[in-house]
Amino acid sequence: MKMNCPHCGAVAHIRSSRKVSRMTRELYCQCTNLTCGHTFVGLVEVVRTLSPSSKPDPEIAMQLAARSGACVDAYIDAGTSVPNAPSPSHSTRI
Repeated sequence: MKMNCPHCGAVAHIRSSRKVSRMTRELYCQCTNLTCGHTFVGLVEVVRTLSPSSKPDPEIAMQLAARSGACVDAYIDAGTSVPNAPSPSHSTRI
C-alpha cells in the first residue's frame, strides 16, 4: 500500500499501525521528504464486499458491492472513455 504526504506529495512510509476495530486500522505515516518531515495518521477501513466469504462471520455486516460494471457505467454516463471497456451499446445491463 502506498501513501503520499498530503503536504508535499512525496511518498510516505507506514511506520506502524494499530487495530481500531475488526474493520479499521490506524496507520502512522512519515514523509520521506526530509525538508517536509510531516508525520501523520491515516485510516484503512473495510467498506464493502466484492466476493462473499465462504466462512462469513455473523457479527460482521457489510454491504455487497454493486455489480462490477457500475464503475464503467459511471464513466460512460459522464461521457468519459474507459480503456478496454465495452461500448454502451454492447454493455450487459441487468
